[in-house]
Amino acid sequence: MRTIIVNNQNIGQYAHYWRAHFKLRHQIFVERLGWDLNSYGGMEFDEFDTPATEYVLCINNADQVVGVSRLLPTSCTYMIEKSFSQEYDGPLPKSDRVWEATRFGVCRSLNGTERSEAIDAITSRIYNFGQQQGLSEFLLLMPLFIYSRILIPRGYDLKVLGKPWRCGKMTIAVARVRIEPAESTIRLTA
Repeated sequence: MRTIIVNNQNIGQYAHYWRAHFKLRHQIFVERLGWDLNSYGGMEFDEFDTPATEYVLCINNADQVVGVSRLLPTSCTYMIEKSFSQEYDGPLPKSDRVWEATRFGVCRSLNGTERSEAIDAITSRIYNFGQQQGLSEFLLLMPLFIYSRILIPRGYDLKVLGKPWRCGKMTIAVARVRIEPAESTIRLTA
């Protein structure tokens, strides 16, 4: 498996992956998790899919998108700020050094080994992106099980902020992950 980052600079090169990722988001968040989200033609999208957005996509050996996450700088209007500010404990950041990470998920058809490989590939790529961009932290909006079963056991410096709440079939919460500068770390092996 491999990961790519799709953004407004390379979307022409990766357009077929970009469209496929919206379909996978629909399968994960609308069909599987039961979230009430915008969709059209079997693709899930919202107002935060903007030219500032960076998409981390995991591609399997059959050249299919099997994992996704969406990254957005908090210097732009972002989902936690606009839709979930009442759930956030403390002042909301507005900074090029703090990005929001949402819409994290992997394809249900993956076996356990493939699922773990995809998760490791996506989380490592997100963290490395943060280091390369000089970010101080990510704000996350994800189901609690992602924090407790995936991110914390992999060594991420994560803190849940505010109270969790029910969304569809899952309990979700806002959290923050601190990013260590690249020159000071040798962690997070995939």
